[in-house]
Amino acid sequence: MKRLRITQFVRPPAVCHFAVTPLADVRPRPPHTHNFYELFWVEHGRGWHHVNQLRLPLRQGQAVLIRPTDAHSFSSASATPLVICNLAFAPQFWQSLAHRYRSGWRDGFAPPEIARRCFDWPDPLWGHWQWATEELRMGRRDRAALDRCLLNLQALLAGRSPSGAESAAPDWLNQAVAELNRPDIFRGGTKRFAALCGYSAEHVARSVRRHLRRTPTELVNAARMTYAAGQLAATRQDIMRIALDCGFSSLSHFYHVFRGYHGISPLRYRRQQHRIIGMAD
Repeated sequence: MKRLRITQFVRPPAVCHFAVTPLADVRPRPPHTHNFYELFWVEHGRGWHHVNQLRLPLRQGQAVLIRPTDAHSFSSASATPLVICNLAFAPQFWQSLAHRYRSGWRDGFAPPEIARRCFDWPDPLWGHWQWATEELRMGRRDRAALDRCLLNLQALLAGRSPSGAESAAPDWLNQAVAELNRPDIFRGGTKRFAALCGYSAEHVARSVRRHLRRTPTELVNAARMTYAAGQLAATRQDIMRIALDCGFSSLSHFYHVFRGYHGISPLRYRRQQHRIIGMAD
């Protein structure tokens, strides 16, 4: 059985691996184990988690904590891709936080039964988790970003909202950001995003900076890079075609932005992800 190692996916100064992967296979690939902790959750779609000789259903809003000895793989319930996000990190980072905050710390990875490490996060907790992983989606892979994410995970495991998760952003901005993951939106860049918001580009830029502490360009590029990562991971589509689909006319610019968000080149990212899901030649 394949055993994945954290050093296959993480290079210093990064301390964790984060990916968004659409899986369209209706048949599971061979299971694998690994030497790291993994947290995955379902962004869209339905499918199956094949883990420790069990077949468990998956749907949007579910999260699962995976221990190194778990043997698992995935399959989609239909031709519509099952889109999962996964965060992988060495066990010592979790253990360090557990030691520091041992009073009241809930070790979600401790139960041997997989059923006790599966969680449903309905609204509003699901929305809070999206907020809590924003740094990772924007390309942060350092220790501070990982610690913040894991501490927010602790709050969610206890059924509480992460500190600071409540956003004062207006509804029109929240709705536009939620739709920004659509290729027909992010392909058009900041102009298309402003049109979706229904306000002038200047007003949108001021609102994004005020409420989200980002720029419209950063929001658009984050959506583009999430989509690009998924296409690289789950398909063999030409990288230039993926760049064009994202709205880039220059392959070198696409490589520059991708490396800024994911820390490695698109080609290297594809090779890593294909090893994980068994698509390597």
